Amino acid sequence: MKVAVVGGSLAGLASANALHQAGATVRVFEKFHAEFSRRGGGLGFVDVDMWQALRGVKMLRRGRQAHRAQGAFFYGDLWQFLYDGLPSGTVTFGRAIQDLGEDVTKPTIDGESFDLVVLADGGWSKLRRYVTNAQPQYAGYVCWRGQIDAADYPSGFDDFGMYKSGILDTMMLPCCKDDGTDMLGGGVFIATPPDEVVRPRDGASRHISADERTTNMASANGPAAVPEWLLPLYTQHFGAHANGELVRLFEAFATKGSLVPHPQYDYVADRISAGRVVLVGDAAHMASPRTAAGAHTAVLDALAMREEFARGGTVDDAIRRYSSTALERARRLHVRSLDVRRQFLPAGGISAVRSPSQLVAVAAA
Repeated sequence: MKVAVVGGSLAGLASANALHQAGATVRVFEKFHAEFSRRGGGLGFVDVDMWQALRGVKMLRRGRQAHRAQGAFFYGDLWQFLYDGLPSGTVTFGRAIQDLGEDVTKPTIDGESFDLVVLADGGWSKLRRYVTNAQPQYAGYVCWRGQIDAADYPSGFDDFGMYKSGILDTMMLPCCKDDGTDMLGGGVFIATPPDEVVRPRDGASRHISADERTTNMASANGPAAVPEWLLPLYTQHFGAHANGELVRLFEAFATKGSLVPHPQYDYVADRISAGRVVLVGDAAHMASPRTAAGAHTAVLDALAMREEFARGGTVDDAIRRYSSTALERARRLHVRSLDVRRQFLPAGGISAVRSPSQLVAVAAA
């Protein structure tokens, strides 16, 4: 079986590993020109046993068995773990795929035919149109994510965990990178009116370098600066927590590290496949990071795909079996994401959301 995977982030590499193990010849096409081992930020915690089951090898961090006590997992390290499971030359970088031909039962890439095309090109997929016209919907809130190298925060920080203040949540986590450096990461979820966010362009990606992920709230002139209201609002809600340490770290994100807005979108595909084109990962399901299940569900997709294609039968039979379970999995994640959405919005939902700058002004008055 000859397979093309469009998208070389976690979902794409997980699916590529699964299909390679099932006996397929796999090619991965990634639009960016270099690998992702140094990109991204803290990804929270992962089910190490599940990732190891996918690769068939132990996951090591700094030469030791990976475990939660080392801190949050770095996106780039997880990417490398999956990349290392593929034969050399499987991933072609700098290759943006624009179309799959005219027949989904016989998909092609630049005239080359494939028995199966897996679309793992993210929540803002340009190619999802071959399967569905369903689109992500703004969830009504923005996650402002920050990170800083631990060495750039010499006073130290150990007040990790989640803190709540009304409908605002903030979370701080240590992140252990396999190269021996440590990061401090965190964020805050803030309800924000739809007219204060910019919908990402088609093809936008997650977990990449800062200059490439600024389409979310950017102006025509480039990345959005940290707004004047953000630090006062954060101080207003979390200044009394942890003896002021949360605020000091959040200020360090803004001045010495990075602090980037990520408007949140909910999405579930109404179908997973059409012909021999299949959706996986964010192309099939987008959810709030507070579900802790985005990357997790992408790996579940890959494990299910490996199982179905290893069972034998025709390619179409395997796609049909996989699509049924994958759609149910995506729907369950969507329900969880909608539940998360409710806790970050006022009682009236998105229509009742006020500008965060107004909330600061009211508090000051």
